[in-house]
Order: sequence, then C-alpha cells, then structure tokens
Amino acid sequence: MKKVLLILAVVILVVMGVLAMTKPDRTAHYDALKEVVLKAVEAKMDQVGKAVPYESLRTKGTYMALSAADEYLKKNLLVYEKTFYNKGVLVYEGYHVLVSVGVMGHVFLTFDEKDIDKLMDRIDILKIGRDVI
Repeated sequence: MKKVLLILAVVILVVMGVLAMTKPDRTAHYDALKEVVLKAVEAKMDQVGKAVPYESLRTKGTYMALSAADEYLKKNLLVYEKTFYNKGVLVYEGYHVLVSVGVMGHVFLTFDEKDIDKLMDRIDILKIGRDVI
C-alpha cells in the first residue's frame, strides 16, 4: 500500500513539474489571437469593401484595419502567469476579458471568428483606431 502511495505521489509531482515547465509564453498567446483576429478582420473588410469601387482604396482600408487590430493586440494583451497554466486577457473599455488559456505548450482560445465579427458590429472601429494611434 505504501509503495502505491509513493508511486502515485511521484507521478503527481512529475505531472505538476511538466505542467509548470511547459506553459506557453506571451508570444504564443499573441500569435494565436492574432491569427484568428486578422482572419476575422479580413473577412469583415472583404464584406464591407464590396461597396468601395476602387481596389487600391479597398486594399489600403484593409491594411489600416489589420494594422489597427494588430496594434490593439500588442497594446492590450496581458498574460497572467499561474503555477500550472497562464491566461491571456484583453483590456477592453476598462474590463479584463479572458481570451485564451495556455497549458502544456498549447494556447486555447475562448472565442472564434464569429464572436469577433459580432464584436466588430457593436464597437466603433474608428474609436479603436484613434486609441491605437
């Protein structure tokens, strides 16, 4: 019985050590968020851009929107380190919104492109652009 408890304790310690050592860093959270956010912004700009008659103007608008989204992520992403995991939080209008959880070298997002699209419909993109610049 004592051997079983000893083996169980060693296994638990090893698992705890692996969890503590394999937490992703801030860059992993940023990259995972950036990929999803930029896809959503590109899709939204494609949808909105159909009303713009000139291709060069559409391209510049898309570039500006992608740049604003990227800068917003850089400026407002916080990663809180916990013992066995970490969590990514975006600061939005004074609120801390959980957007990702990192464990064992992986980043799991708490939203998808549809959620970002709904958010973009509700927020004032021009206000965010002014805040970033």
